[in-house]
Amino acid sequence: MAHLLISLQYAFIIIVLLIAEITLGILLLIYPNKAEDAIKTGMHEVFKNYGIDEATEKSIDAIESDLKCCGVDSYQDWQNYSYGSTGNVSRGCCIEDDSDACFMNKNDLPEAQAKQYIYTRGCYAALKEDLKDETIGLGVVLFIMAIVQVLAVTCACGVAKKSSGSTHYA
Repeated sequence: MAHLLISLQYAFIIIVLLIAEITLGILLLIYPNKAEDAIKTGMHEVFKNYGIDEATEKSIDAIESDLKCCGVDSYQDWQNYSYGSTGNVSRGCCIEDDSDACFMNKNDLPEAQAKQYIYTRGCYAALKEDLKDETIGLGVVLFIMAIVQVLAVTCACGVAKKSSGSTHYA
């Protein structure tokens, strides 16, 4: 009896997760602008913690350096964060990593001048462009995961059926 309940609970949880994944996928297709706004809002919240939390600072620097970007929408986003109130951008924005002053007093420069020292493209656009080539692969992976989940539910139901039919009494 315990195997039956556990198997049915497992199957129920997998079905709920599968329905949630399908629903999320459909909502992302129907409301892509809202999804983009939510992602940007989340990115802005993380970038606001630059200079406050060392782990966040190192993560943002690594992302900006790897993606060759600065800020969420542009390097001028740093004017809206407490770290950038002095005119600075993050260290990850620097084109040349060897200069200690490359990030200082750059968030209010005209773009043509700022491009000499820092990346000016926003990280959201860079991330979106970087993932654009991966969307087909991600879709295939999600489809395969859905098949695995359906197989897991089928197996769990099979185990539940087998356990309910083979109840032994002492």
